[in-house]
Amino acid sequence: MPNHDPTNALSFPELFRDDALRLETRRLWLRWPSALDAPALHEIASLEAVARSTATWPHPFPDGEAVKRIQQAHAVNSAGSGLRLALTAKSWPGRLIGLVGVDCDGDGLTLGYLLGVEHQGKGLMTEAVRAIVNAVFRYTPFTVIRGAAGQTNHASRRVMEKAGFRVTRQFSHPAPARGAAVTCDEFELVRADWKMRPCLTVWPLAERHAVEIPSDCAA
Repeated sequence: MPNHDPTNALSFPELFRDDALRLETRRLWLRWPSALDAPALHEIASLEAVARSTATWPHPFPDGEAVKRIQQAHAVNSAGSGLRLALTAKSWPGRLIGLVGVDCDGDGLTLGYLLGVEHQGKGLMTEAVRAIVNAVFRYTPFTVIRGAAGQTNHASRRVMEKAGFRVTRQFSHPAPARGAAVTCDEFELVRADWKMRPCLTVWPLAERHAVEIPSDCAA
């Protein structure tokens, strides 16, 4: 997940700092990660194919790194400087299959995500990104979310495109799993554009701090 700036004046509301928070899509629950998720996260992140699609995840994946990343997620969520959530299938809510999150970064938020190989290609990360985008623009003051993807990472690029993001610039970024910098495109979604997309408009808060995304937004 991206780094965050704890000195940023913008922050998330108390709603997001509660570990009972849960976002719902047609097929997924998005919740705070827990210590019990560490083995599944280590299994996912240990695959080179997964690490190579990210900017900050190393390969080989060190022992204890999954626990460290989960602890970082809790610290960021509790501080209100970001929102990092575990993805779980509704059919198996106790099993982490990926991560999605946004962190404070200057005047906006930086998006990051990670998904197990066996769950890729099914539109699940698109559901997750749309859910977190909805939550951000409905319940926070942030006006822009930015993400990045390597120019050859077609799957990651498609996730952001389907969620309404647009390419704004090209840059070079270090990639630990590749041992060298890669050329990336920066993607951006602003609140005004989000409001123009009917599928991405806001939905009411449900019980137990759950935000539901209608099924017609899942594809």
